[in-house]
Amino acid sequence: MNLLDLFSGIGGFHLAAEWVWGTELNCIAHVEIDPFCQKVLKKHWPDVPIISDIKDVTNEKIMAYATSTGTGKDISGVRTGISGIGGGEKTDRGKETGETESRIDLLTGGFPCQ
Repeated sequence: MNLLDLFSGIGGFHLAAEWVWGTELNCIAHVEIDPFCQKVLKKHWPDVPIISDIKDVTNEKIMAYATSTGTGKDISGVRTGISGIGGGEKTDRGKETGETESRIDLLTGGFPCQ
């Protein structure tokens, strides 16, 4: 389960996703501009990259993070994209078929309250 966590704050959505998916969860990146929140995220998830500005999120950047070893998981050879770009064909039960491909399965966003 690949997670991209936008407007991450201190990681509430990431934590909840860990409670649900446990070790199956792979957080590709956090997107958070607040320096204090970034410190909290780095403390709890030191191997997850942080993108400071939502305007800097691109498919290429996400793919680079997803295929790096910085996530602490071996996902070499896996293609990743946003909104199913590069994803494998799904059966009616949601299981992937064909090549071992992946994508962003869960996109969370805690939009700023300001």
